[in-house]
Amino acid sequence: MTKKIDEILQLTIEEFVIKGCTEGLKTRDYFKIKNTLLKYEEYEDNQYYKKLKRIVNDNYFLQDLFDEEYIYYVMLNSSLLPFVLVNNTHDEIKLYSNDSFMFLCQFHTEKTPSLGVTNHVNLMYCFGCGYGGNVFDYVKDYENISFKEALSLVAEVYNLEKTGIKVNKDLVDKYKRSIMSDKYLELIEQGMKRIIDRSKKDINKYGYDAYRVIEAYNKNLNQIYAVMNNITPGIPPVSYPKEKIYTKAHLDTSYLE
Repeated sequence: MTKKIDEILQLTIEEFVIKGCTEGLKTRDYFKIKNTLLKYEEYEDNQYYKKLKRIVNDNYFLQDLFDEEYIYYVMLNSSLLPFVLVNNTHDEIKLYSNDSFMFLCQFHTEKTPSLGVTNHVNLMYCFGCGYGGNVFDYVKDYENISFKEALSLVAEVYNLEKTGIKVNKDLVDKYKRSIMSDKYLELIEQGMKRIIDRSKKDINKYGYDAYRVIEAYNKNLNQIYAVMNNITPGIPPVSYPKEKIYTKAHLDTSYLE
């Protein structure tokens, strides 16, 4: 009987991990896993049972905590650049293109900066190791915390509506100081000067980019003012579909190990 349960649970975990690594697990998969755990609760010491339970306990499914509107609201009112900046260990930060800043990658060892942070799209990508993502991905991976903790941390840094989840106050203070730092303001000024100078030389070539880039820099400045004065930045929540985000969980093969 135990061998049969082993086979059932092994096939179950393999099914969900393969799906999680490809198309992603959805809300109904969450309930399937929960029902499986409930059905085989007496086998809680089984290695495959523990792996299934880990998927649930790792908080990949946050549909009961945050809806898409709230996550989008926090994303609109936050910027990735000061988060990467404060953890930078290399003196020289190169500006390339109109608003992309090149750092030493903080996720692998390198001598030449290859981690690009593009301000107007609020995303990062390392040309060395392939790491990329948004502000939530960065905070989650760099600080080794969960998604919900990263979301809550970013919200608190920018004085946004709190999630009710406890965050590390030292990390909040660290990132607030970065937002208010002279170095961050220097990067914004450097980027603004670059796009304005380019537009003066060829408005037809750089005019459209100038609008997007300068709008993003203005948002950075608004956020600096808000953090310095302990107020909320000026972009209100938008009307967004109420379908819950992170009902689709993407896993990795570590759950089979």
